[in-house]
Amino acid sequence: AKGRALEHMSQSFSTREADLLKEVELLRSVTDSFTARESEQVQKIEALQSQIDSFTVRECELVQQIEVLKSQTESLTTGEAELLQQMATLQSQTQASSVREAELLEQVT
Repeated sequence: AKGRALEHMSQSFSTREADLLKEVELLRSVTDSFTARESEQVQKIEALQSQIDSFTVRECELVQQIEVLKSQTESLTTGEAELLQQMATLQSQTQASSVREAELLEQVT
């Protein structure tokens, strides 16, 4: 009877061991699946980080271009103001010349 009981316990342990091995294989499969998904997520994150870095570089380039354009605009505005001042001076000189011409014509006639 002891032999049968031991044999029964041995079969029971073998069955339990087989069940546990199946469970271990299932957990390994799930773990491998999670590892693969994690690897994919890491690759996506790295790709996004690369895009962000590219956008940041492009943003810096655009900011520099904006600063250059602002400087050029300020320079053009200053130049425009100087030209307007020269035009006013020339108009004033032209008016003075016209007045002087009129005076001279009066003296001649």
